[in-house]
Amino acid sequence: MRIRLLFTPLLLVSMMASANIELDLEPGLWQHSFKVSSQSGRLEQMMQEFQQQLAAMPEAQRQMMLDMLKAQGMSFDGMNGSIEVCMTAEDLKQGKLPEQEGCNQQLTQQDKNRFSYTFQCSSEPPSSGSGEMLIIDRKTYQGTASFSSDFDGQQEQMKMSQQGRWLRSNCT
Repeated sequence: MRIRLLFTPLLLVSMMASANIELDLEPGLWQHSFKVSSQSGRLEQMMQEFQQQLAAMPEAQRQMMLDMLKAQGMSFDGMNGSIEVCMTAEDLKQGKLPEQEGCNQQLTQQDKNRFSYTFQCSSEPPSSGSGEMLIIDRKTYQGTASFSSDFDGQQEQMKMSQQGRWLRSNCT
């Protein structure tokens, strides 16, 4: 599915990983929300077309599509999206957050609550970028990122703002 491929770099930016850094976040189910903009505007145009196609679907088909995305942990409205992810106490203590297969990431602690990161993915589509994350408190973070990815055979520069918020201690 084309939409899944487009959001692969977004999933990665929201879910970086690194060793030897303890993340002072509450363990449990988290919602990672993001807003993306592309330099050319092509991604926004494609998402608008997708929304129109989704709105034109019969209700049962539209619900099936939304349920399929939800089963993958995704929900979004245009260029605004969110992903729910379980983060365990052990993973946070080791500085590990869920990783995207085929990606190399590096998280660097700038000060107690501020981190910078870089990533490079060989997945489809390939992507690379960098960003910053600020832990506001144990249940909230925010960040920004810039990345490039292959989009219909051309490099596309994108910017993203993101937020994370703790939902509950139980991940099920």
